[in-house]
Formats: sequence, structure tokens, C-alpha cells
Amino acid sequence: AAAPATSASRPILPNTIPQVFLPVRQEAPAGSRLVYQPFLFGLAQVQFSDAKKGVDVMQTLSRLMPITDDVLAVKWQEAVAAEVTEAELRSEAEAGAGFAGLPAAAAQAANYSKWQKEFVAELQRSCVLELWKSARYKEISRPGESERDFRVRLSQLARQERDAEMEQLRRKFAPKIAALEEKIRRAEERVAREQAQARSQQINTVLDVGATILGAFMGRKTLSRTNVNRAGAAMRSVSRASRESQDVQSAQETLAMLQQQVADLNAAFDAEVAALGAGAAQTAALETLAVRPKKTGIAVRLLALGWVPQWAREDGTIAPAW
Repeated sequence: AAAPATSASRPILPNTIPQVFLPVRQEAPAGSRLVYQPFLFGLAQVQFSDAKKGVDVMQTLSRLMPITDDVLAVKWQEAVAAEVTEAELRSEAEAGAGFAGLPAAAAQAANYSKWQKEFVAELQRSCVLELWKSARYKEISRPGESERDFRVRLSQLARQERDAEMEQLRRKFAPKIAALEEKIRRAEERVAREQAQARSQQINTVLDVGATILGAFMGRKTLSRTNVNRAGAAMRSVSRASRESQDVQSAQETLAMLQQQVADLNAAFDAEVAALGAGAAQTAALETLAVRPKKTGIAVRLLALGWVPQWAREDGTIAPAW
């Protein structure tokens, strides 16, 4: 833009017209000089509140509006965000700065009351706070928080929730698994005991049968009472060995059944843990909330003549300095 005509002196205005100076943020281009241009500066606290949606947010908004000689030409809908906080505003200009001409409308204190009402009306009309809401996690995004950042925050909540649910699952399954493991321990002891008894009985059976066969061949009378008694004892020993073998098989079947029950219980636990990821935060549905302020929720902290710093170059153009 072309640099406006400037004066080295600041316009003299009534004390009833508040004035502020925006800070100089940009370095000066080579051969440039600092010039202040007059704008309308509005600073307001705006409350976005909706009890049904669970929203209650306060924001501080600032706007800059060019001033012309025609007081009716001031249109706040054409204002731009000032992007400056109240603490950054200055009460005095930088040393050696020039000042652009001031439109006559800006020198009349009565106009500022009118402009302030129009400022409030425009904020009420144009301001809208758009937020994301997750019904799944009962969370609402913060002002200025992107959908991606909001989902990242939801992921953290999801992990915390999942950890708590996993702990509940562990408390649910732990007693059942512990009880089965105790039964398995006793079943393993029984299998070992039955196997030991079966081996002992097998040895006794071999000895009894061997003694009977040996007596039958070595004795003078094959069908002597002694040989018959030995044969009967051998048959009973074989029968006991068979029963011991069956006991071992029964103990092993019981152990295998208990081990299968533990495997089934662990599979059920794994399935419930896997189901916890069904409501993943990255894919959870989000609701868009649009909240507008009420007139009573807009408080103007400052409506003033704002002096905006510009760098006037040697070629007659200007560049922003704030």
C-alpha cells in the first residue's frame, strides 16, 4: 500500500477519547521510518455458554477497524483480528515516529459510544465457537484445539480407561484361574502318585508271575498246592496292575481336562481384552458443537483509537510493523 501523508506530531484529542498504541513486532526494513495509522480498536471478553451442550468458555477477542471521514462507513464486519493482548498495548508511541492524518469522525468522542454498540452487535452476530464433542468419552475439545489434537487427547483417556477395565478383568479372572491352577497342582501330584504305584505294582506282578512260572517248571508236582497258590497270587497281582494302570489314565484325563479349562479361561480373557479396543478414540464418532454468545455474555473492555505501527519505505510503500 502507498504510505499516507504523515505528520511528526500526534493529533491532539479530548481526554474522553481513549488511545492505545499497538506494539512494534517487525524489524525495520532498510531506509524505512515508523509511522502510526489510526484504526478503531475493540477488545472484548466473550462468553460462549450453553448448559444443554455442556459448554462454558470465555474468550478475549480484539478487532481492528479502519476509520474514514464518513462515520457511517465504519463497518465492523470488515474488521480484522488484532491478535494482540491487553497487556501488550502501549500508552505512548515509539520515539521519532510519525502519524498519519486522523479522520474528523475519530476526533468526536460521541462517535465512540455508537461504535461500541455496533461492535457488540457485530460480535454477537459473527462470533461462533465451534467445538468437538465425544459422547463416548464425555469430553469437549478446547477452543482452538484441532480435531487431530482432540483425538490424541481422547486416545490418552482411552488408554487410561482401557487400563482400568483390564484391571477389572484381571480381578474377575484371577480367582478362577488360581482355583484351576490349584486343582492342576493336585492333579499332577495324583498322576505322579498313581504312576509310582502302577510301576511298583508292575514290578510286583512281574515277580509274582516269574515265581509262579519258575515253580511250575522246577517243582516236582506242577499242580501242587504251592504252585496253585502262586498262580492265584500272580493273577491277582496282574489284576491290581491293570487297575493301577486305569487309575493313572483316569488321573491323566482329569489333568488334561483341567488344563483345557485353564486354556479356555485364558482365551476368554484375551477375547474380552481384545474387545476393549472396539471404541478406539481415532475412529470414535464426534459431534460438532456451534455455540454463539448472548448479548449479555459480551463485555467490552476497551473501545479506543488504536494507533497501528507501519514501516514507511523510501519507495513510498508501507509494510506492517506489528
